Amino acid sequence: METLNRRITKSKTSLPGEETISEESWAGTFEGILQTRTKPRTDCTEQLPNPVKIRLGDANEDAKVSEFQQELIQLAAVLKGDSILTSYLGKIGKDIRVREGKEYMEDVVKRFFESDSAAKLMGVVKNRS
Repeated sequence: METLNRRITKSKTSLPGEETISEESWAGTFEGILQTRTKPRTDCTEQLPNPVKIRLGDANEDAKVSEFQQELIQLAAVLKGDSILTSYLGKIGKDIRVREGKEYMEDVVKRFFESDSAAKLMGVVKNRS
């Protein structure tokens, strides 16, 4: 899917350059998939296997967040605008528990989608659906 996404992005934006990986030429274009195919491909996996569980029990929400989780929280802080607050800078995502990080992320994502909906209603962005 990532290969197809790169291929579609290149075709829609007319970005110059050769295929970066060999699978891109195999992937085809978006138009080719929708307009020229008369039947589904038979050389692709139809159903993906279930992923292996990474832990046996529930998440420890009182644990400190991992480095990766800190980076996700920092990304959320940029979306929310907290990253420009000097008092918050440098400690975004650090010394935070999993439960707090989860609540922060949920709030940021909720606000992001609410802002997008409001922008569509005001005509700021085109409705893509």
